[in-house]
Amino acid sequence: MYKKLAIYMCFFVSSTNSLSLPIGFGVPQGDREYHQTTNPNFLIYHDASTSHEAKMILESLEAARPTMDSWFDISRKTPMPVISSAITANASFSNFITGAMELQTLGQGQRDLFWHEYTHMMMFLHLENFMGHAGSIFHVPWMPAWFLEGLAEALSVSTASDRQATIERKQALHDKWPTYDRLHSLYSGNGFFEQGYSTSGAFVAWILRKGYEKEQNFLPLLLRRFYKYTLPIYYPISMTPITDFLPMDDALKDFFGKNGKELYKEYKEEAKKHWEKHRSVSLMSPNAKKTQWNYFNRLPSTRTYSNGVNIFQEDTTGYIREVEVYFDSTTGLVNNRMPSAKLIQKSVFESSTRGDIPIGLVTVPQLKNGLPKYQIVQLKINEDHFDMDSIIIEREGQVTKLGESQSNIFWHEYLYELSQICYIAKSDLSKLPVNPNAVHCPVSETLPRTVEFMGRDSEESESKFYSTRVWYAVHEQTLQGDRHELWEWNPDSGEITQLNFDSRAYPLALTKTANTRWVLIAERTQRSLLKIQANGECLGIVPLEDDVAFLSSVNNDLLIGIALNDGFTLRKWKKEEQTLQACRKAIPHISPLIVAMRSPGIDLGSALKKASLWAHESSISNDSAKPLGSEAEKTAISNNQAAEWQPRPIFAFPWIGANDALGYQLGVMSVPLMDHMQNETVYASVLYGLQSKYPNTEISLISTRFWPQLTLSLYRRQAWNGYLYFSNGSVLSDYIDEKGARFAATTIFYFSPMTVSFSTGLLAARRDPYIGPRIFASDGNLYQPFAALGFSGTAKKIAWNFSLSSQVAPAAWNRNYDFNVLGAQFNVKRPLPFLSSNLGLQLEAARTRGKGDKTPLLRQFYTPLKTFIPGSGAGYTQNSYPLFGLGRLLQARFGDTKARAELDWDFPVIKDWDKLYWIMYFYELRFSAFVNYGGAWYQGYQNPRSQMVLAHGYSMDMLFENKGVHFNLGVGIGQVRPGAGQVFLNAGFDLML
Repeated sequence: MYKKLAIYMCFFVSSTNSLSLPIGFGVPQGDREYHQTTNPNFLIYHDASTSHEAKMILESLEAARPTMDSWFDISRKTPMPVISSAITANASFSNFITGAMELQTLGQGQRDLFWHEYTHMMMFLHLENFMGHAGSIFHVPWMPAWFLEGLAEALSVSTASDRQATIERKQALHDKWPTYDRLHSLYSGNGFFEQGYSTSGAFVAWILRKGYEKEQNFLPLLLRRFYKYTLPIYYPISMTPITDFLPMDDALKDFFGKNGKELYKEYKEEAKKHWEKHRSVSLMSPNAKKTQWNYFNRLPSTRTYSNGVNIFQEDTTGYIREVEVYFDSTTGLVNNRMPSAKLIQKSVFESSTRGDIPIGLVTVPQLKNGLPKYQIVQLKINEDHFDMDSIIIEREGQVTKLGESQSNIFWHEYLYELSQICYIAKSDLSKLPVNPNAVHCPVSETLPRTVEFMGRDSEESESKFYSTRVWYAVHEQTLQGDRHELWEWNPDSGEITQLNFDSRAYPLALTKTANTRWVLIAERTQRSLLKIQANGECLGIVPLEDDVAFLSSVNNDLLIGIALNDGFTLRKWKKEEQTLQACRKAIPHISPLIVAMRSPGIDLGSALKKASLWAHESSISNDSAKPLGSEAEKTAISNNQAAEWQPRPIFAFPWIGANDALGYQLGVMSVPLMDHMQNETVYASVLYGLQSKYPNTEISLISTRFWPQLTLSLYRRQAWNGYLYFSNGSVLSDYIDEKGARFAATTIFYFSPMTVSFSTGLLAARRDPYIGPRIFASDGNLYQPFAALGFSGTAKKIAWNFSLSSQVAPAAWNRNYDFNVLGAQFNVKRPLPFLSSNLGLQLEAARTRGKGDKTPLLRQFYTPLKTFIPGSGAGYTQNSYPLFGLGRLLQARFGDTKARAELDWDFPVIKDWDKLYWIMYFYELRFSAFVNYGGAWYQGYQNPRSQMVLAHGYSMDMLFENKGVHFNLGVGIGQVRPGAGQVFLNAGFDLML
C-alpha cells in the first residue's frame, strides 16, 4: 500500500494544478490490450496476456468476501474495480479516493497480496461518509500507519508467517525492537518496509486477539469508535497537538484502558516471554562481533568452488570484482577478503566466467517503460576486466539466473504468467545473435503454478566449471495454502526428475554437500534446514531461529547468509556442528484468511487464535484443495473479454485557500468523471474569490490511454503580469483575466540509466486587463505553441537533470502578440563522503524576445529565494516567506533575460530523529546553506553585471511525514550582498517522496 496515502493532504493545501489523481501505474496503456473478468461483486481489468492471474484475483476476492463481510460487519454496495498491471512492479495499493484496488505484479500475482489490499478496502468502508469513498480522506490521516498496515498484515500475512515470526523473534530475543514512534513511518523507502510491516502485523494481531477476548465483534466496534473520534465535533481537542487526545489511542483506551504506546510495551514483553521459551538452533555466536570483513550492507552474490568461496562486490570504479573470502575457524564468520578474479562491468548483474564462454546478463534500455527486457551477452577479456562483446540473445520479461553446462547456456525467467527454465545449445552460437527459435524451455509453468530456481551443482573439468544439475521448485497456490514440489534437471541430458519432497514445505534454496543435499525451507514460524538424500528422502531437520536469507555450500560445509538488524553476514557451518532432529512433516505458512478458507464461517477471534504465531503448531494438508483460479468461472459474468469503457464520478471536495490576487477563494474541487481503468480522468474546480468576486474555473481531461499522454484543459484564471511602478512611488501588481484552452502531449523515453521526456502543445487564450491598465500586450487573443525537452539520470551516485523549454507567440497567428521565450536549466547533486552531506549545483537561464508593444509586461523575473506569488503559475510545494528584516532575498527583479548559478550544501544535524509529535513523524533535522549569483535585466538597455546580485543563506529545517506525505518546516537567515540580513520561513511538502 506504499504511496497510496501520498495524495490526501493535497486537497487541503494545493490548487487544482497540483492534483495528481489517479496515482496510477505511471505507464500509459498504449497499445496494450486490456480485458475484463468480472462477477457481480468484482470487476477485474487485466492485461490480455494474464487471464489466469485475473481468475486468481477474482476467486481469491470472491472466496474471501463472505468472511470479510462478516468480520468487518459491513458490505460494499457496488462492484469493486480491480486494475492490474502486468508490465510494472511497483507497490500495489488500495486507492481509497477512487474506491479501486490497483495491483502491480508483472503478471505473477500472489493470493496473500490480493487479500492484503482487500483488507484495506474493507477497512475504508468504515471510514466513508456522505461523500462516498473519497470521504475517507478526512479520517485516514488520523489512523496510525502501524494500524493501517498492521490490520492488513494481521489478516493476510502477506509478508509470510515465517518472516513475521522470525522478525518478531529476533527483535524479542535481542531487544532490537523499532520504537513505537518508528512504526508510524512505513512508507519512506529506507529499508524498513519488511520489518515495519511484519512488526505492525504481529502487533495488531496481538491487539485483535486481546480484543476478541473482551468483545465478540471487536474489530468493527473499534473501527466505528475510531471513526466517531475523527468527526468534526472532536476537532477542538484532536486538532490541538498539546492535548493527548488522538482518535486511535482513545478508541483503544475505551477497550483496554491503554493507548497504543502502552499496548506496544505490553506486547513486546509477552513476545519476549514466548520466544525465550521456544528457542531453536542459532548459527550466530553470542560473542561474534560485527567487523569490516563479515558485515555487508546487502547480501552479496556468492559463488562456491571446490577450493573456496568467492563473493561479488562493487569497487570504486563502477566495476564488480570477484573477491575470495576466508573464514574464522572459531566463529565461522568471514575474517578476510582478498581480490581474486577479473573485474566485470557493474551493468552485468549476473555472470558466468569460469566455463568455455564468459557470459553475462544485462538489462536492455527501452524506448517505452514496459515489460523489462534482458540480454544474455558474451563477455571478452580486456586486460584486467571483462567487457561486453556481443549479444547472444534478447529476452522479454525477468531473467533471474544464468548458467553454463558442457553443452548449453541456460537461464531462469518470468514472462507474464509464465515462469520457466530455458536454454540454447552452444552449437547454436556460431552466428550471433541466436535465432529465438533455437531457445528451448523444457521447464515451464503457468499461474497458479510458478517455477523458482533453487540451486545448481557444478563440477570442475580442466580448470573450468560446468553446471551438471539444476534444482528448481514448483509452487502452486490454492485458497487453503500453497503446495510445493522439488525437481532436478540435467542441462546436458535433459533428464528431469521429481524429488520425494514434503509438499507442505516451502523450499527457498537447495545445495549439495558430498552425497547429500540441504534444503532451506520456510515453515509457519521459522526457517529450517532439511537434509535430504539425492532422491529427496528426508534425513533430518534443523529448525533455526536466525533470519537465514541464503544457502550454499563449500566442500562438506554449508555457507549460510544471515540477515542482521542492519545488514547481512556470511557464516560457514561446519559438518561437525550440524546436529539433526528427526524428520517430521513441515508446518506451512498460515494466516487467519487461510484458516477461514479451511473452516468456512469461522469468526475472526477464533481464526486469529488458530493462526497465531504463538499457538500450538500442527501440519495441515491442503492436498485436496483446487488450484487457485480454477473455480473463478462459477461466479464470472464475463471471462477474459475485451474491457468496456465505464465512467463514474469520484469525488467533490470543498475548498478554501489563497490563490487569488485579492485574497481567499471558496469553492469546490472535484473529479466528476473517471473510467474504471483510470485511463481518462476529468478534473474540475470552481473557486470563487471572497474579495475579488472572481470565478476561477478549470476543467481538464487527462488521458493516459495513449502513448503519448494527452491533456486538454479549459480554464479561466487570474494571470500575474508583474509589477507596475508609478512616479509617486506606489507599486501595483498587474493581473490579466485569462480565459482559454491548453492542449499538451507528453512522451517519456527510457534509455537506462537516462530518461528523456518531451512535451509539446498549444495554448489558445483571450486576455483582458483585470488589475492594472491596458498596457504591454495585456489584451487580445493569444495563440502560443510550446515545447519542452528534459533529460535526467544518475551516474556513480550523481543525480542530474537538464531541460530546455520554448514558447512562441508568432505574429502570423496573433494580432496583438509577437514574442518568444527560451529557457534552460541544469541541476546536479551528489553525496559527499563526510557528515552524510550533499552538494548541489543549479544553473538556470531564460530569455524573452519580441516587439515591445506586443510582448507582455512580465517577461522574466528573478528572486534569490523562491516565494509564492498568486497567479504566477508556481505551486505551494516548496516556498520561503519573509519573517522580519529588510533584506531582499524575496524581492523580485525584472527584465527580459535572467540567469542564476547556485551552490547548495546540506547535511543532517539529527539523522534519525525518530520522534512522533501529534500525528506527524519527525525523522530528520537538516541544516542547509546556499550561495547564488544571478539576476534579471533588459538586454541592450542594462548592463547584466550591474543587475546581478550575490546572495547567501542558512537554514535549519525539520523533516516530518504522515503516511508518505513528507513536509518540511524551518527557519533561515540570509542576505543579498550588500544589504541587510533577513530571517525567513521555509515550508513545503512532497506528495510522492
